[in-house]
Amino acid sequence: MSWLNQIDLNLEKFLLFTLVLTRVGGLTMTAPIYGTKDVPMQVRAFLAVALAVLIVPTQWHVTVDYPGSIVNYLVFLGSEIVIGACLGLGIVILFSGIQLAGLVMGRISGMMLADVFDPNLEASVPTFSRVLFMVSMAIFVCIGGHRMVMAGLLDTFQTIP
Repeated sequence: MSWLNQIDLNLEKFLLFTLVLTRVGGLTMTAPIYGTKDVPMQVRAFLAVALAVLIVPTQWHVTVDYPGSIVNYLVFLGSEIVIGACLGLGIVILFSGIQLAGLVMGRISGMMLADVFDPNLEASVPTFSRVLFMVSMAIFVCIGGHRMVMAGLLDTFQTIP
């Protein structure tokens, strides 16, 4: 009977890994640094798996309720991806505001003639807005914003297990 207990333990750890992976995947698909079109999908997927492998051992104490059906499991996965995506989209809103400020500054200063195609937005973006976005992204990385995002992700596992 010990092998049946081992199978149950492995199933619980697999469920935990998939739930952590979907939460981390939601963040890596939406966050500005990790989720842009400049970063290939394979790199984002590898980053999500690597982060999930690092996070799962910190969550062994969490008991995972066995979903009674596939529908319940899909609901669990959906809630996890929404949590991760909300964290990433919160940061996207911040950087979109900075881009909007650059758009307004470019329009006021008369630099609207020099538009550049932005593949992330799939639209023409004024050069001033693009430069302001890149500078704000560099400042974000310099002050450790990417580490704060990861710390926030780890905090979500404490507040919303």
